[in-house]
Amino acid sequence: MTTREHLEELKKVLNISEYHKAGFKGQGVIVASMEETKDGHGSNVMDTVLTYAPDCKVISFTDVKGYSSMSDNGEHIAFPEFVDWCIENKVDIVTSSLDWSCDKEVERNAIKKLYENGIIFCNCASNEGSENKFSNIKKTWSFDKEVICVSGYMHNVNGKFTWSGFNYGEAVDVLGCGSNCPTMSRDSNVVYSWSGTSSATPMIAGMLATLKSANKNLNSKNVFNIIENNYIPLIYKDREYKILVLPPLELIGEYMDKFENETWAKEALKWAEEVGLSDCTRLDDNITRREVIVMLYRLFKLYE
Repeated sequence: MTTREHLEELKKVLNISEYHKAGFKGQGVIVASMEETKDGHGSNVMDTVLTYAPDCKVISFTDVKGYSSMSDNGEHIAFPEFVDWCIENKVDIVTSSLDWSCDKEVERNAIKKLYENGIIFCNCASNEGSENKFSNIKKTWSFDKEVICVSGYMHNVNGKFTWSGFNYGEAVDVLGCGSNCPTMSRDSNVVYSWSGTSSATPMIAGMLATLKSANKNLNSKNVFNIIENNYIPLIYKDREYKILVLPPLELIGEYMDKFENETWAKEALKWAEEVGLSDCTRLDDNITRREVIVMLYRLFKLYE
């Protein structure tokens, strides 16, 4: 199988082709990268986003500002400025293939600001092959829904999905192609491959951009409802991981209506999330006794 054939096969299996054939290719969606995109690693990131959402707009903080949001030692010296820049430029999705620690309150608040403004934040899980040994932001601050933590799978010539040796554990939310990820050069249309959670993360960002072009209601508050209900399971070390698959196109409106536009429940759900009673995910799942007790406890504490 050639790399180009691999790309077409992967797009078919993950249901990306259905969206592209219907004309949903990321148009109207803005994806922001924290890296420069002219060459090297950052250029590959941009190529990968555009491979899976060819009509989205990718903008780079570094290209525009002329300096990086990171210093050489991995510290984000301008991350809050990057977040404000994203909000100002009406960014929909942020993709980060950088391995960095978020150990300052100002950075933590900036990530929350992305979430509160509906901006989806995809961040790589890194490549050490360790369980729960994450130096990235999700593990540092124990974020839940504010960050999508992406690790990687291998999709081989026989069409099989296998684990690809990257970081794993409870912090991982979803898997993208992390081993020989087929990517089309935006300049030459040559299809090449590259690897790591660095490739898996912009692939997920591109898939979500394609999805958002089909339904503009997709945002940071409801994206996990899509991830948790549309995936191919991959078992590794007795834990199930999720390979994102785009939902059937005819059902995307139903998904968004179900999770986002329930007008009769919208006000109550907003209140419950604002006061910390519930994160308002998995709304159609069965509730356990443990969850009932926790919600009652939170409600009692709220009014004591």
